[in-house]
Amino acid sequence: MKTRDGGRCLNCGQERGIQAHHVMRRTLVPFAALELGNGISLCRQCHRLVHAEFNGRLDPALPMGAAQGDDQDEWSTLFGMLMDDATKRGLEHDELYFLSDELLRFSVA
Repeated sequence: MKTRDGGRCLNCGQERGIQAHHVMRRTLVPFAALELGNGISLCRQCHRLVHAEFNGRLDPALPMGAAQGDDQDEWSTLFGMLMDDATKRGLEHDELYFLSDELLRFSVA
């Protein structure tokens, strides 16, 4: 993933302290943990910012985005960063940014 993303943070462009971030968290969607399209490279600071807003303990009884849980708007923003970067760099979307049908169904349910 870091290689796919050019070894830089796709939010701010920083090239140091790059970390992998799961767009859809593993505790919410365990089967998506290893899907290449579910990951994005972020620097430490940007990664910390994402988790500061969406890092609460998951409560399945609450709607998305409640109590610092996952938020579909945040997913959309991060997936948008991935697609914009791929388009700018002329990278193949289908192969390098693949999301399974199961994950896509989950994300719109």
